[in-house]
Amino acid sequence: MTEIPYPARGYLDMLLYTLDSAPDLSDASAAMMADGLIDGRYFAGRVEEFADAIRVALRHGELPPDSVDLSRRYGAAEMLDFLARVGRRLDELRPWPEPAFVKLAAADWPGVERARPIARVPLPAYQIGGLVKEQFDEVAGPSGPLLVLVLRLRGGAVVALRGPVDPRAMSFDLVAREDGEAGPLVELVRDLVGFSAADLVPIPPPPPAGHESGAAPDAG
Repeated sequence: MTEIPYPARGYLDMLLYTLDSAPDLSDASAAMMADGLIDGRYFAGRVEEFADAIRVALRHGELPPDSVDLSRRYGAAEMLDFLARVGRRLDELRPWPEPAFVKLAAADWPGVERARPIARVPLPAYQIGGLVKEQFDEVAGPSGPLLVLVLRLRGGAVVALRGPVDPRAMSFDLVAREDGEAGPLVELVRDLVGFSAADLVPIPPPPPAGHESGAAPDAG
């Protein structure tokens, strides 16, 4: 029997590589994987690409030996059965909602380098990139180059993570493209991207003009 072709093979291997870290291959685990594929938070790729790869594997009827060897806990038949249940769950959830977030090019947001921060992320760039499965872009900032990762959230809001190019940097700003109340947007980012409360710290908004601390009261 012929090998499963790439890129389908690559998407399958991404899924199979994670099986040993799952508690089991139950229907609940299959549903959790399907939900993660739709959200796009745990794997580098679109749900359509993974669903197509699963269909190729099921039509093929067996997994390549090298792919089976990615698991130390399960055999080929168990892995193929699990993929079949993930595929069925994905079909049940059609039409799929848009991903939790997608990366946009930094050029899609002119002025991102000057946007006001609404929260701080006390993490280095490599940890943030690992969480969102995307790489930062580099843009020119007012005082030198900046790393920027622009994301469109499910629902349409656009935010960016922004910080210095220095690999030793341990803090990045979250900035929003649209004006509005920051609190709900910070909560949305925390929910969709997967930041913990400690890793996404809201920044209080500046006081309204004329109400700065120490400003003289009106004469009345």
